[in-house]
Amino acid sequence: MTDPLFQYAPYTPGSTDLDSRVAWLEQQYSRLNGLISGWAGEGTEPYFNFLRARQSFFDFPPLEVARLRRTTTQVIPNATPTGLNFEESNWNTGVIDWSSITNSSRLYIKRVGETGLRAYLFSVRLQWDGSTLGDRQIQIGTWRADETSHGVLELDRRDLQEANFGAISATAFVRGNSSVTFYTVEVRQGSGSTLAIANADVGIMRIL
Repeated sequence: MTDPLFQYAPYTPGSTDLDSRVAWLEQQYSRLNGLISGWAGEGTEPYFNFLRARQSFFDFPPLEVARLRRTTTQVIPNATPTGLNFEESNWNTGVIDWSSITNSSRLYIKRVGETGLRAYLFSVRLQWDGSTLGDRQIQIGTWRADETSHGVLELDRRDLQEANFGAISATAFVRGNSSVTFYTVEVRQGSGSTLAIANADVGIMRIL
């Protein structure tokens, strides 16, 4: 696509052609004038790859966050780590790919670039049905593309007879790994029988 500001043939360094030099100067003036007019709300809008914002709306938000939640009960088997199946997304500015239809427990975090350190902040809140038996645990599961486990990160564990079994929240930094394809928020309970999660939500923010 031809740049609308590129009205003349580019100046060739070393050229002695006066018309070429004048055309190049006019071209540069046109670009600069269009940029200045753009900031004033006229002419060509300024648009930079490293900024990518128009009228205060970023094409690629500098702060990528997502929040998913579950508002209905999910029954958790005894002594079995179980991924929470989220039902809806409150917001997602690009940090994850997620489906409420298929494998709704899987959080596919989008990678930016192929190298360098990656880190994410996970914040989980959930409400257990009332019971003071056994223990409760929240962990982040990491999974490879072939659906084999890459390991877990324990966020919170509460042992028998500890107070406030119902509402539990936990936050942790998770380091990205090129071998990990998706993440799950997993819960475990040791009441000796099935126990339900009344509701839950998770927030995810890209740090690096």
